[in-house]
Amino acid sequence: MTPSRSNLRASEPLPAKHTRSATRIVHTGGKFRLRTDTLSLPNGPELDKDIVEHPGSVVIIPIADDGRLVLIKQWRPAIERYSIELPSGTLEAGESSAATAQRELQEEAGFRAGQIDHLGGLYPVTGYSSEYCEVYVARSLVRDPLAQDKLEDICSVPMPVDEVWRLIAINEIDDALTVATMAFASISHPELAPDPWSDRTESRFQ
Repeated sequence: MTPSRSNLRASEPLPAKHTRSATRIVHTGGKFRLRTDTLSLPNGPELDKDIVEHPGSVVIIPIADDGRLVLIKQWRPAIERYSIELPSGTLEAGESSAATAQRELQEEAGFRAGQIDHLGGLYPVTGYSSEYCEVYVARSLVRDPLAQDKLEDICSVPMPVDEVWRLIAINEIDDALTVATMAFASISHPELAPDPWSDRTESRFQ
């Protein structure tokens, strides 16, 4: 689902919009489609651009009763390294984003939320994807795991909020969706904001 609100202000100049003269589906996968659009700007040449058609996704900030956040760690084949992230996942057909958030929380972190609040959403990669990611905060966590996907082997990693920000500061957490979600959520949830006086110079995370 994409937002209907506008982010335009009347006083700001508007860059030119692209004109699309053609489009074709290049690949249809299990979750996404890849299309190639032929685009041009006014008085400019026509060029092809690849775009991922995405059904939408969710990202969840799970807050345990002791105040720690439940992140996850998994091997990411696309970058061939381990990644520490917030739980997230893709919407399934006919599934609400809230239902997706609960399902992904159970599959990836092993918890069900007694309370789950919607904060808004983010576009993770506007340059080549239509993906819109809904942001949720989950509380009152109860152990209630669901089976992980067949290509997933995920470990849950609870850590204090300050540790999350310290790992972000030293680039050990470098998943853009996780970093953006933490920044976005900290505006409305001060308990998720970084402590400006904390020491983030040396990692304690193993």
